[in-house]
Amino acid sequence: MKTIMMFVLALLVLGISGVVLADGQYGKDITISGKVVQAVVDDASGKVYVLNPEGANEPLPDVIKTGAKVTVDGDEMTENGHMAIRVERAK
Repeated sequence: MKTIMMFVLALLVLGISGVVLADGQYGKDITISGKVVQAVVDDASGKVYVLNPEGANEPLPDVIKTGAKVTVDGDEMTENGHMAIRVERAK
């Protein structure tokens, strides 16, 4: 039984290291272009909402900063399968 367990453990270790060597340390290098967005995790539901400004060329309110605790009022919407809010007010 001990020999079988050692054999299985050896296979796992060799298999995992083979996958890491074959796939690279972090995966392939990519380049992306897109819009930078901010999001809020709702305390009550745990849902993640992407924050959109009220107008197309308007910035988000100044109180919305990375790491800040905010309350946002606005219209809920689904955008590309993600929950979003068109921000009317934030405090």
